[in-house]
Amino acid sequence: MKIMLEKSDNPTLDLSENPAHAPTSAPSIADKMAAQMVKKQQSAGYYFVGSNMHAAVKVCMWTKKSIRGEAACYKASFYGIKSHRCVQMSPAVPYCNHSCIHCWRDTSAHYSGWHGGTDPPDIIASESIMAQIKLLNGFPGSAKTDMAKHRESSDPIHVAISLDGEPTLYAHLPRLIREYHARGLTTFLVSNGSNPQVLERLEQQGAMPTQLYLSFNSPTKEEYKKIVVPLIPDAWEKYCRSLDYLARVGKGEVDKAMTRTVLRMTLALNHNMHGIEGYATFIKHAKPHYVEVKAYMALGSSRNRLGPSRMPTHAQIKEFAASLAKESGYITTAQHALSRIVLLCRDEDAVKSRILKVSRNGGIKTSKEAIPIIEEQARQAIQAGKSGQRANHRPACGS
Repeated sequence: MKIMLEKSDNPTLDLSENPAHAPTSAPSIADKMAAQMVKKQQSAGYYFVGSNMHAAVKVCMWTKKSIRGEAACYKASFYGIKSHRCVQMSPAVPYCNHSCIHCWRDTSAHYSGWHGGTDPPDIIASESIMAQIKLLNGFPGSAKTDMAKHRESSDPIHVAISLDGEPTLYAHLPRLIREYHARGLTTFLVSNGSNPQVLERLEQQGAMPTQLYLSFNSPTKEEYKKIVVPLIPDAWEKYCRSLDYLARVGKGEVDKAMTRTVLRMTLALNHNMHGIEGYATFIKHAKPHYVEVKAYMALGSSRNRLGPSRMPTHAQIKEFAASLAKESGYITTAQHALSRIVLLCRDEDAVKSRILKVSRNGGIKTSKEAIPIIEEQARQAIQAGKSGQRANHRPACGS
């Protein structure tokens, strides 16, 4: 059956104007990616959904551990996420416009811009959930399986849009987020901040995620270029604009549902684990609800670039986080030793409301408020975006 693609939510990646996204003439991404790379990703546990081979699911290690009753992801203790009910996916597996030194993915396999066809967001949302359930079918055969958790795992309530690639390169990201929300799932979106116009588009399209992450890996512009290795022009300026937008979200200027904001640090020894004052300056500007201070782990392809000797111990991460908290005024709140990560919170309100409680009646509850996810809110936001005028925000971190 041929699926007709609708016009993109993202005007910068409009299917009607961009031949690279035209569904009738462009070849499948499977024709562009090397066959051995697709095979390599599949052997690593990637399960591709849709027909164009750009969206995939992979069962997270912590999902498996949770179902076996062994351990849970740091997001469980930090935010109340149920690891066994979380889908890890990406709508843009082969696409990333950065080549970060610390990234565990094979960055040589990424395109910096989109090629080939694009699958509709409703197909990706539905098939990713079904794929997760299918991939967990074998667990009842193990004596280690917690059967109650396995039964719950067939009803996912969280999705982490972070598996691989840069999700803001997917043209229909706002509608994908709305599709997950319509199915009662929370959304954690992780971006490198290279497409601030897409993040702003989420607001206009009533598609603000439950939690919005920006990668935060350098204390200066000069080090940013060396650590992130951007493949696009004006990457630093775009990142600064994304930080500005994060500040607006964190202040509650963007959406009434109060999307939570996070700066996520990946720190490696003799690489980017310094410059406390520089990092604190950006934190004070962006004012995220949370800062995750995490150790680099020598996994995947990153072992060829950095290796185990660059991995900080949990004690070193705790020491760095404590210094950063003191410099930025944030509160050290929680830690997860297995992941070598520490959580800093902006204030006492952020501390008290960090644990999400998901209701199957279509809402998300924190200790402070209930946030219903309904299509009416999306329609109102879309209408407001069409009729409203937005200020032109200038990047505060300069050029």
